[in-house]
Amino acid sequence: MAENIGAASAQPEPDYDPGIPHGQSEASLRTLIARMEQEMAELQFERFAAADALALGLLLVELGTERSLPIAIDISRDEHELFHVSLAGATADNGIWARAKSRTAARYAEPSLLVGLRARLQGQRMEDNP
Repeated sequence: MAENIGAASAQPEPDYDPGIPHGQSEASLRTLIARMEQEMAELQFERFAAADALALGLLLVELGTERSLPIAIDISRDEHELFHVSLAGATADNGIWARAKSRTAARYAEPSLLVGLRARLQGQRMEDNP
């Protein structure tokens, strides 16, 4: 059996981790942004009423509790808070952070994570956006 010596083995691009501020490839960042944009286009609610917010919120509480995640869950539409809870271990800072993310999403009409990733792609911080 002949070996292909010298052939570069293609390593898959590692997934981009938004929690790591530096040292990741631009290609993996672009891949994550593209995936988020595709998900935004595909994952649209036909309707989203208070009952839907409650069902989604309770599902997230169940998942967070099963995984012992110290999280705050905040579901809002415009300025109307539809569901909010802090699970065991969450702090007041988690609620403040959730409100800040909600304001960013409302201002740019897209997820705050996507706003931050696009800024990072340009070598900036989300706070630098006009």
